[in-house]
Amino acid sequence: MVSKTTKQGSVDLDVIVLAVDRGEAVLQPAGDPRALLGDEPVLGDCFLTFTHREKPVALRGYLRQGESSTVRFGVGDGVVLRQRRTHPRLDVALPAQLRAPDAAEPAAATTRDISAGGLAVDCPGAPDGDRFQVAVDLPTGLRIDAPCRLASRRGSVLALEWDGLEPGTAAQLSAFVLEAKRSPAGDDEQRAA
Repeated sequence: MVSKTTKQGSVDLDVIVLAVDRGEAVLQPAGDPRALLGDEPVLGDCFLTFTHREKPVALRGYLRQGESSTVRFGVGDGVVLRQRRTHPRLDVALPAQLRAPDAAEPAAATTRDISAGGLAVDCPGAPDGDRFQVAVDLPTGLRIDAPCRLASRRGSVLALEWDGLEPGTAAQLSAFVLEAKRSPAGDDEQRAA
């Protein structure tokens, strides 16, 4: 929840955290952000409250209009928001194919998660090597068939980074991930309380 205390009382806005981008939390509001922002481009002295590991957390900072229907919250009390990944990822099981450069046939795989930066696949028959061609069909109809390089391997699970994903494809993949995270069926841990 994002809150702002005014002379008239507290104004609250329920939000879903979509990602952390360049030190700001990208939020999908459940209601109209104008109830909080009004006509202001940036609103200071706001609070983002949520639970982390079953403990309440409150961060003080600013709120501004983001891209599309999102808003962005920036911390102003010295706390640093970090995210290991550059791109938001979506936990999703999709059929995929993994082909090593010298393989005659691709190996069947299932995605564990996907983002514009890469994906994790479960591939019991994964070929050796660190370069692969990966094909995966998104529910939107977008087919991604692109080269990847191995970031890590744990048993049959491979973490792969896209290696030369077309910018248009990356943009469509990012839109798919963000739209899926916005859906009410998204992971409850993404929901700010």
